[in-house]
Amino acid sequence: MCCFSQEYVEQQRLNKEIDRQLQRDKRNQRKEVKLLLLAGLNRRICNTLYSFIRHIVSNFHLEYNFL
Repeated sequence: MCCFSQEYVEQQRLNKEIDRQLQRDKRNQRKEVKLLLLAGLNRRICNTLYSFIRHIVSNFHLEYNFL
């Protein structure tokens, strides 16, 4: 390590840190599940389904995308 400049060492450290973060993000993305509901579900059914999924899956976020 004594042969490398301080700047080079810092760049290597940052590079490793970024690589580790990318790996963590990749693992977390594999755990992500997207659920697409088709057809005209009424609000009561959507809320019931939302409650059921939220009960099973922690960190659940629901997005309504009406086309």
